[in-house]
Amino acid sequence: MKILIVLGIFVILFVLRKKKGPSNDVSEKKMSYEEMRDAIGITLSPEKQKREDNKYKEISEKTIADIEASGYFKPEYLPVIAEKIRKKTKAGYRYVDPFDKKDWLRAKEKRDLGLDPKKSYTGELVKALSEKGLATEEPMDLIKNIWQANFHKISRDYKLQELRDLGVQYVKIRTCEDERDCKAIKLCKKRWPIDEVPELPLPKCNAPYCRCDYAMADTIEDFKKKWKE
Repeated sequence: MKILIVLGIFVILFVLRKKKGPSNDVSEKKMSYEEMRDAIGITLSPEKQKREDNKYKEISEKTIADIEASGYFKPEYLPVIAEKIRKKTKAGYRYVDPFDKKDWLRAKEKRDLGLDPKKSYTGELVKALSEKGLATEEPMDLIKNIWQANFHKISRDYKLQELRDLGVQYVKIRTCEDERDCKAIKLCKKRWPIDEVPELPLPKCNAPYCRCDYAMADTIEDFKKKWKE
């Protein structure tokens, strides 16, 4: 039901935007999940809100630590990147990109800088990237992949603990069922005792970041057995 409400809000916003026409307001931004919850009247209990805040703080701090350790960015740009990630993650955005996407380099500009003209760069990104970062296959996706990897990993850990707290005995690994699923995960599609389920991402996962999730797999018989005990 909540999903239908959210989809309805997106449709209304899309229609209003079409009527309004393109905006020239550079401060306009996408609605965060926190703002969407407020818009449709969904409120979290103080305990759940604290848990949610702790989760996103953990995601942002782990992302910042991984960015600093990666060597992809010049040291003088790290404080600015960290500040923007903390600010946007706190606001509830699922993915944060601290770089402006309005100054895309043209092919000639890339060639003049000795860069691959087939890759995507912005002027702000090029200034911040180290030689190691510039040499990567997709420079524009560096922070995205690090952030998404931490978002999914930490969210999974929180969810698995919530399932344990609920007394769930069996879980399954839920994939996205598309071409980006790694081959290793196909061998793990079964019911697992909750304390034996493999930690994700799997050691042989070759995806840019693991999008798999844990889901309850208890049956009615499992519940009956648990209650008899």
